Amino acid sequence: MNPALRLHPLLLRPHLHFSSQSLNARKSTLLLHLLLKSTYSTTPTTPPTSPHPKPERSHTPRPLDRPLGLPHPPEPLPPNAPTSTPKKAGFRSFSQIRTDLGDPGRNLEKRQYLTKELAKPYFRDFSRLSVADKGKSFVAPQRLIKSEHALWFPNLNGQTLVAAGKDTTDVLRGRVSLVAVFSGTWAERQVELWGLDEAAGMAREAGRVEDGAVGRADVNVEENLLRYWIVMMFRGSLRRRMEESRWGRYFIVKKGLDDETRDAMGYHNSKVGYVYLLDEECKIRWAGSGPPIAGERDALIKGVKKLVADSKKRSGEVRSGGKKGEGVNMVKT
Repeated sequence: MNPALRLHPLLLRPHLHFSSQSLNARKSTLLLHLLLKSTYSTTPTTPPTSPHPKPERSHTPRPLDRPLGLPHPPEPLPPNAPTSTPKKAGFRSFSQIRTDLGDPGRNLEKRQYLTKELAKPYFRDFSRLSVADKGKSFVAPQRLIKSEHALWFPNLNGQTLVAAGKDTTDVLRGRVSLVAVFSGTWAERQVELWGLDEAAGMAREAGRVEDGAVGRADVNVEENLLRYWIVMMFRGSLRRRMEESRWGRYFIVKKGLDDETRDAMGYHNSKVGYVYLLDEECKIRWAGSGPPIAGERDALIKGVKKLVADSKKRSGEVRSGGKKGEGVNMVKT
């Protein structure tokens, strides 16, 4: 017997003669039965997967509503740290390569890292650039973040315009700092719109403090190896563009900003420039992104003046033998 005839008992009835009308009726009954069976079947089916939503280019930045930074204070590398330190990644000997290849844990970790990098869209940062706000991630707050709630700026190791293997913490600790973080010419132009040098000069004049009380640092993040070497080749032109006092505070960083650190800093888009205001303990007290809008630059200048005044007040209390060190040690917060 044909296996197709076993699908329905109507086909098994011993009719010897079929008229065309009865045959058509039986075919209609069979098709209706099969249709109802497929419609009300209890077999679980996999729902169709909806495509991932596209990034919204009409994104409107919102005011910053959380402290930015890491939950632990930054620590610079020891003075005599060996070259095999992970933070100073570079040349590896053949024995180190052989040891790494035979380590299953390290191989698994590297495999997970490569899988995560391959899953990252190449044009992700470009798609996050909103048309109206030029990629602005958030709106800068109008007031400083309180020191007991503020978090720390990470320690980044890179090469300055005068030396190699320098840490940002050594430059930023002990003074009020304006830190510009960017990658590329377009982001650097956004940072220049904030007028960081002018804001630092106005704060020094208002607080009547020496030049070293307020400093500026630039962090040029170049994770692409080709672009990194191009920037290194044109260091001479970078020196001619800025004052000599800034050469030791201009960092070219290749590694150290992983996804977790970026999210903690609010550094969501590498195509956009970011500005951070740090106190003497390297805590992020204020932050801005993209080009400044109305009110943001005034808030930055007020914040710098406030931190300079607080620093001058604390130094005066220490010299007069008053409440020595009050408000300076924030490690326990």
